[in-house]
Formats: sequence, structure tokens, C-alpha cells
Amino acid sequence: MDGTQNCMEKIPLPSTNRFVRRTVTQLHVEQLPSADRLRGHHFIAGFAGQRIVKLPEDVIRAAARQPLTKSLLASSAGYYPKAAGHLARRPVGTDETIFIYCTGGSGWCDMLGKHYKIKAGELLVLPANTVHSYGAEEKYPWSIRWFHAVGSQIPDFLETLGVTSEQPVVALGEDAMLDSLFEEVLTELETGYTALNLIYAAQTAAHLLAAMIRRRHNHWTDAPDARQRVARSIELMRNHLDRPLKMVHLAGICGFSPPHFTSLFRAQTGFAPKDYFTRLKMHHASQLLNGTNLSVKEIASRLGYDDPLHFSRVFKQLNALSPTDHRRENSHEPRKRESAAFEITALPLGGPEEA
Repeated sequence: MDGTQNCMEKIPLPSTNRFVRRTVTQLHVEQLPSADRLRGHHFIAGFAGQRIVKLPEDVIRAAARQPLTKSLLASSAGYYPKAAGHLARRPVGTDETIFIYCTGGSGWCDMLGKHYKIKAGELLVLPANTVHSYGAEEKYPWSIRWFHAVGSQIPDFLETLGVTSEQPVVALGEDAMLDSLFEEVLTELETGYTALNLIYAAQTAAHLLAAMIRRRHNHWTDAPDARQRVARSIELMRNHLDRPLKMVHLAGICGFSPPHFTSLFRAQTGFAPKDYFTRLKMHHASQLLNGTNLSVKEIASRLGYDDPLHFSRVFKQLNALSPTDHRRENSHEPRKRESAAFEITALPLGGPEEA
């Protein structure tokens, strides 16, 4: 779109697919096709573990004519972990509104002659058609979740959120729900850009914006105690049983270093974060074995295990029975089975520590 011209931003190489998706470990500017240089894009090396999706312009134009996406559309989304050297300059702005949620570290933004600092738990909003530049602080580079949006409802959302080009930074605090909704928008766009994908991503973006508005106006506590922060990380675990979660990411959401986070988590639950997350998965596996006809392979896949044999070994280690034996033994005693599984994985305070 026009707003991408004259832009220098540290993002991945363009894909030959009609939507862009990359997980980048290292890229170099000399790899770029000359056509991309001619369009005014200046790319430098990407970030390890980053993800980005950008819808094609023809898809965005078509969505602008559809009833369920014309008022709000997430046109691109991404995640940049520890984005050292991240820099974006848009001398003519962009026709999209940009939402950037800092989940760790810190960054900065220059807009309309003012300089802003952004730290973990703060939202940076860059209204459409506003000249701006932003990037990561050098010493503690930020980790950010972001999406670009277009649509007729954007001005109303910004007004209710209390954001203007003169006040672009909103203190929301570190919140697992916001993080989860950013992830959901990104994941849906990564899946594709059918009408259903776009509608779902748009409505999830609306939910995300509404959650931001509620959080801002409900006067969240700036420094929640350790128990609240650990509870947020557990909520995030429960909402992402189908994928791996890095403990570094969870620690960043809670605002702690990984060792301090692990120590606090173990003090409150009796388990290290990784062990707790595994037990949550196995508890849900017990429920699926008892309450559905899904195969062991299907259950393993739903819980993020590509190898059903590895899943079975982990399940047996925690439940003393293989998934197949567990289902057979408890098929006629569902209440007894569920109670036993809960006792294994409920993780009461003061429970056993990770071996």
C-alpha cells in the first residue's frame, strides 16, 4: 500500500506467496531482489524467531467492500522477539493504523516533534497518515506484538481508547489475555486469507481492541504482585495447550528474568513452569481420552506433540498408565478417572517439585 513506500523497517524478505509468512534466523540485505529496492523498501537482517504476515493489496481492497471486514481489517500482523536494531521510518506515514504492544524490553518512537519511550506493558498506536519513526532501545531491545489495521471503525476505536497522534502511548500493563489475542490474530492470518480467515481475524482484532479499551478504563494495577503475575502466565498456558511456549516468553510477560520467574512460579505451584505446562497438557489429555473418541495420535496433535509415541511416554510417566490403558481402565468409571487425573495434575500449592 502507499504507506509502505519510503519505509525502512527491519522485516523479513518478501515471499513469492500471495501473503507473506516468515520465521527468520538470519537474512542479509544483499539477498533482496532488485525490484524490492526499487519500490522504496530498505530491508536489513531479520530477528531470530520473528513471524510476520502481510495481506496482498488486492485482498485488502476486496475486503474493504465486504460487510464484515470493511469496518475493521487486520491487514498485517507480526511478532518480533528481542528485536535488537529494529528501526522503522515512514517519512510520509502510512494509510494503515499501527498497534504495537511491548511485551518485554523497551523501545522508542518519534512523532510530530516529540520523543516517546515505550516499555513492557505499554501500547504504541501510530494513527494513519502520520509521519513517524520507531525502534528498539539498544541496551534492552523490545519484544513486540503488532498488527496494522484499516477500516471505518478505526477512528471510533482510537477515540474510545484515548489515543491521538499527540498521545500515542497507552499504559495497559502486562496482560496474558492481550498477548493471547495478538497471537490469535497472527495465527489466523498465517493460516490464509479466505473470507473466513479475514472475518475471524477482523473480529479477533475487534475483541483485542475492546480488551485494550476495558483494561485502560478499568484502572489496572501497575505493579501486580507476584501471585497475580504467575496466575497470568498460567492463564496463557491454558489457552495455548496446542503449541509450545518458551519460558523466556512467559517470564517476559510477567516482567521477570527467567530465573526469578521460575523461582516464583515454583514457590507458588510446587512445580517449574515447564513441568506445570506439561501436566496441564496431560490433564487435558485425560479429559479427551475419557470424553471423546479421538485417537491417541489425534489427541497428541491437539496438544502440540508431533510424535504420538513421545506423547504416550510423557502421559505414562505422569499417570502410570499409557493413554490406551488409561482409556480402557476408566471407560466405565468416568467420575473416578477424572478425579484421579485431577489429583495428578491440579498442581496444589506446595506440591512436588520437578525432578
